[in-house]
Amino acid sequence: FVEVSGKQHTEIYGLVDTSAPNGKVGTFLIDPANVDITTVDAFGSFVGVAPYTWTPTAGASTSTIDYLTLQTDLGLGNVVVTTNFVAGGDPGNITVNHLITAPLGGFNLTLEAANDIILNAGINMSAGAGSLTLNADWGGEAGIPSNGVGKIDNTANRTITMGTGGLEMIAGNGIGTLANPVLTSGLTNVAATTATGGIFITNGSASAVNITTVGGTTGLTTTTSGNISVTNANANITLAQHVTTACHGTITFNA
Repeated sequence: FVEVSGKQHTEIYGLVDTSAPNGKVGTFLIDPANVDITTVDAFGSFVGVAPYTWTPTAGASTSTIDYLTLQTDLGLGNVVVTTNFVAGGDPGNITVNHLITAPLGGFNLTLEAANDIILNAGINMSAGAGSLTLNADWGGEAGIPSNGVGKIDNTANRTITMGTGGLEMIAGNGIGTLANPVLTSGLTNVAATTATGGIFITNGSASAVNITTVGGTTGLTTTTSGNISVTNANANITLAQHVTTACHGTITFNA
């Protein structure tokens, strides 16, 4: 297990290898206050020799992760990117500003934002069997309740492309919207839950979508309010687990 953390700013250069030829594959955890996944590295430096220690610049605002580094690390082990709350500071968003393309293999990518996950670019997991978890409403630290406002925002209409791994989505205030759903391609197994705001998923390829258990999430659920809509125009939708809305929400399937 490798963790890199900064109070307000973190950047990732170089490679972190959590593979274990004679044991269990580890996880690389990144948890600053706000994260952009992009092409730019700034506001900090690594010191020492491998494993390098990241030293963020004091008082910096948003952390940046080079997508190429993230992709390479994802070929060596599971990668977790988390954000946390900073009082009077960054809200704890994760913004995907460059396409992430997972390499061949079976390692998982997890994005856990204290606030929103904003998809300004796509995520492509199609080369392997790794699962993708988008959690837009975690509490900023393990064991801390969320504030219920985080959402998965796909206003930019980018696509999540899956391989054989599952897609797990968690939010407090919506997973996509009716106008801008979470767009997928190659989606097979999916599970999602949100308190409010609804769940809106559109799969654009000829893959059968199976609503099941992925990670710690089962089925599709809104726990307080919101509608659920799943569109898979080119193949079937199978309900292996429950689909539940609260407060008289509507459920729509288009296949």
